[in-house]
Amino acid sequence: METMIDQAKSKSEIILTLDEERCPTCCAYDVALFLKNAKFEERRLLFDAMKELNVSEFLYVEAGKARFIVHTNDKFISRQLYIAGSTEFDKFTSAIDLVREYRGSGEFPVLLDIGANIGGICIPAVRSGFVERAIAVEPDHRNCNLLHANIAINGLRHKINVVERAASSSDNELAVMGLSPDNYGDHRIFQTRAPGRFGESEWEQSTVRTIRIDTLVADDPDRPCFVWMDIQGYEGLALLGAEQLLARRPPLVLEFWPYGMMRSDSFEALRQTTKHYRGFIALDDSTRQMRPMLDLPLLFEKLGTGGMFTDILVI
Repeated sequence: METMIDQAKSKSEIILTLDEERCPTCCAYDVALFLKNAKFEERRLLFDAMKELNVSEFLYVEAGKARFIVHTNDKFISRQLYIAGSTEFDKFTSAIDLVREYRGSGEFPVLLDIGANIGGICIPAVRSGFVERAIAVEPDHRNCNLLHANIAINGLRHKINVVERAASSSDNELAVMGLSPDNYGDHRIFQTRAPGRFGESEWEQSTVRTIRIDTLVADDPDRPCFVWMDIQGYEGLALLGAEQLLARRPPLVLEFWPYGMMRSDSFEALRQTTKHYRGFIALDDSTRQMRPMLDLPLLFEKLGTGGMFTDILVI
């Protein structure tokens, strides 16, 4: 049976072999046409081959109304963007619809994208007109470089402000961040260096500066905003730095990952900072049932600390 690499090499030979009777420009056109029209399986083969064959660290993809440069070393967010053309933007649009249903209004001038990675949420949110502008918070320098590039190629430098910090409970402190070797969306602020399910104790580490969410919106504290936060279990500790913002009860979409919260010791902080909200909806629950905030421990127990997670809309 052909291996994935054999298939990718075969595919590459088909599109890259130069016929002596054809000019290089024509061959380059064939390559471009193939990449533009590549289907799901072909994109999967190409992406996976880039890493295995050490061909390129980056790939370019057009995903819906947005354009992205992605990391070929990232087996998760970048891979999904390249292969499927999206990450979790469908969850974003569903959350906006639910806010409109439950609150009667879903107009938000500002998106706070906490844990923005390479822009998979903030860029299409602005390009599609769901928000006027965004503040994208991303502590990892490697992700930030692509985030800046992706904002630029989408013509959004005047609408998305990048903050290369880690959202936390205090400003300008140094925090230790563990760097996942193959999941660039799983870099985490470390609260413990104990061995874990994902080999965290062996990860490379870096130090990053922190910033409070209230500091991010200090210039315009009363402007309505929508908060999207995916920071690998650190959400509760980041919300400790959002006291003034949370008093206005902006809609929050939070990753809810008991394993990450256990490692960060952040679940109690999440409960306390959101207890004044009306309730939450698990976005992967087909019933989209509103549950009281007092049910958060039940959701924690249901998912367990084995690695399962969901995203919740808090309104």
